[in-house]
Amino acid sequence: MWHLNPQTGQGTPEAINTGTMVRDYTCLTYSKNNEDFLYAGTASGDFVGFLVKSKVLAFTVNACALGIKCIRAVSGDKVVVGGGDGQVIMYQTQAQNVTPLLKTQLYGSIHGLSSSPDGMQLLTASDRGFIYRIRTSDFS
Repeated sequence: MWHLNPQTGQGTPEAINTGTMVRDYTCLTYSKNNEDFLYAGTASGDFVGFLVKSKVLAFTVNACALGIKCIRAVSGDKVVVGGGDGQVIMYQTQAQNVTPLLKTQLYGSIHGLSSSPDGMQLLTASDRGFIYRIRTSDFS
């Protein structure tokens, strides 16, 4: 993570303690509201969360095959990941407890993921040229 000194405008890197876990991170997003967590997708298909304040790894969840291509926080406790295998999965995150809520399989690798301002809908784009609009309440 980078720390910005507002007086000098200089950025300095700060390391995050990941223990023995080594991954290639492909996408990042902060949690909504207080930005307590930094969520990351990895090339190996893991979905991980870092505590921003203490700069430590909080959890890791195996999400999908072929890596996570995009990730988006849609509310204070919900995160959606798009996988290289075409899966779109919504997780509920409460502190360090992560549970999958909804899952759908789309055609192609998911390379774009955006949410509406109210978090009620998602737009996803695949590498096969398809764009999907998904309701976050039931993934229809």
